Amino acid sequence: MTAFTLKMIAIISMVLDHVKYAIPQTNSILTSYLGRLAFPIFSFLISEGFVHTHNRGKYILRILIFAIISQLPFYFFSHNLSHSKANLNILFTFEFALIGLYLMELIIKKGKYKKLNYLITIIILAMILIIAYLLHPDYSIYGIGLVWLFYLFRNSMLLKSIGFMILNILQYKKFLITGKCYYIFFSFMPLMSLIFILLYNGKQGRKMKYFFYLFYPLHFIILYLIHFMI
Repeated sequence: MTAFTLKMIAIISMVLDHVKYAIPQTNSILTSYLGRLAFPIFSFLISEGFVHTHNRGKYILRILIFAIISQLPFYFFSHNLSHSKANLNILFTFEFALIGLYLMELIIKKGKYKKLNYLITIIILAMILIIAYLLHPDYSIYGIGLVWLFYLFRNSMLLKSIGFMILNILQYKKFLITGKCYYIFFSFMPLMSLIFILLYNGKQGRKMKYFFYLFYPLHFIILYLIHFMI
């Protein structure tokens, strides 16, 4: 399974997750469950993009530019339809994660003092998480941590899966303690994305670089218009 295929699966899942807010008639257990697959797959692809890009500075800048472009459509959709509490869209979450990875590599690989480098890196990553918590982007600390986890354990599916499960439990603990089947399945549904991630073959596949960046803000605009048309 190529990166292109993963992106298409994530896009379909994202649309299913968001369409129920624009068209309430589509709201169902199925759309709610399937909509949970999108974010982990996108997080994995962001970490892979960071690893394989030829120019990390341009990659980080590109994400920032589209995060800014997407903010207004996200704001109108999330605050008027989905009633999300997030202040910033998901691309800002990925931006925080990428900046953390960039600084992590820069300090650890190029620094002279190994133990001090690790300490400085931990402090910087903690500061990024604090800033993200205060600015409250979509998925916030959980989202940033997931990208970091996929990057750090990219060569171990076992550690990747265990780490993901721990993060998922921490993120959805308030749903798990209810003991209700719907919320328990809802909480563990993101872990199903590992099935698709496991099938990833490391190849890029079809190249449609800017399509995926543009689709994110455009789908908010289209769903927002559809909501008011019906």
